[in-house]
Amino acid sequence: MSAFSFKQPLYELEDAIDDDVDEIQSQLDYHSGTCTIPEAVIIGSIIHKFSIPENFSSAALLCLAEMEFLGTRSYFMKAILEKKYALAHLAIDAVAAHFLRFRKETKVMPVIWHQTLLAFVQRYKHELRKEDKKSLTSLLEKQNHELV
Repeated sequence: MSAFSFKQPLYELEDAIDDDVDEIQSQLDYHSGTCTIPEAVIIGSIIHKFSIPENFSSAALLCLAEMEFLGTRSYFMKAILEKKYALAHLAIDAVAAHFLRFRKETKVMPVIWHQTLLAFVQRYKHELRKEDKKSLTSLLEKQNHELV
């Protein structure tokens, strides 16, 4: 990291900060997009335990819903949905669209997917549009799991 002095001109200070940020960002693996199950359980327990602002929760759900399916991402979605926040309609629509992408899926989806869908429809059934309710009902006729 760069040394700082109050006598430095502002442009030199900005350059030093940029260098520090570049150095720190190169050390982070924030872009990997994967998470192990134990990591997901730890992060999920933090989500359950602490209050998260509703707008942050809506933004997180929106981002997670737009990503490709992974069980750990579904686990995070479930953890946020179970907080029963008043979510933005944009987030609710994104989560509905996330599940509706699986209408043509032939393989049986894992239990966590079904649990997340169940948490979603139980808590936000009154906020869902009629066409989304119909589409989700037809999805459940194709996708079901004996454990849920």
